[in-house]
Amino acid sequence: MWFAWLILLVPVFCQENIPSILATPQKQFPVYGIYKLLSSATFSSSPTATSVGWERISLDGSSTEAIVAAVSNGKYHIDDSLVYPHLTINDVSFADDAYFTCFAANVAGKGISNSARVDVIDSPLEVHAIKTEYSPSVGSTVTLQCSVTSGTATSIKWLKNNDIIAMEESTRLTGGTISHPSLISSVEEDDLGYYICRATNGFLTVNTNDIVLVPKGIYYNVRCKDDYYN
Repeated sequence: MWFAWLILLVPVFCQENIPSILATPQKQFPVYGIYKLLSSATFSSSPTATSVGWERISLDGSSTEAIVAAVSNGKYHIDDSLVYPHLTINDVSFADDAYFTCFAANVAGKGISNSARVDVIDSPLEVHAIKTEYSPSVGSTVTLQCSVTSGTATSIKWLKNNDIIAMEESTRLTGGTISHPSLISSVEEDDLGYYICRATNGFLTVNTNDIVLVPKGIYYNVRCKDDYYN
């Protein structure tokens, strides 16, 4: 008896994908002149990536250039590890305002990360309360003093008991602007509370310490963080 065997060969296709990459942090605001700045990337790749690198893109998107650390006169250092690739930018200057992307390649092609933004600022933003305790008489005028001591603020806001004060809705309050950051008030009993002066430059937001306002003759509780004591 004879048996006939039929063998069917079925091709098996292994899916190949270009690397998927995430560059972090996605936004950085370093101060001009700092020694170094680090960007890193994580990625998944199947098949395994065979090379990685970094690119610099101008803020207007008009130019893209591959970063070659060897010819950057020490400006850049690249760790091209296939596990934890990262880019170091040395001697940070305003010329470093740009987008940076990490790329990785495998046999399926080249994958490119998100754009990680670097925006160099001239100095850190700081805001200071010149005085933190006020005890004016009801009916008098008081000025809660606030000043931006470093950096350039684009907005000033005041908070009372952690709520933003709507200056435009008040007939008693003035100030709270870039040119006149201090808060001026015709004092009423309801002004009792904790105040904060908040400054922002569009990227960073900073606050003063709590400023306590207690009209004379008004009793209040002393606050210590989230606890209250009589």
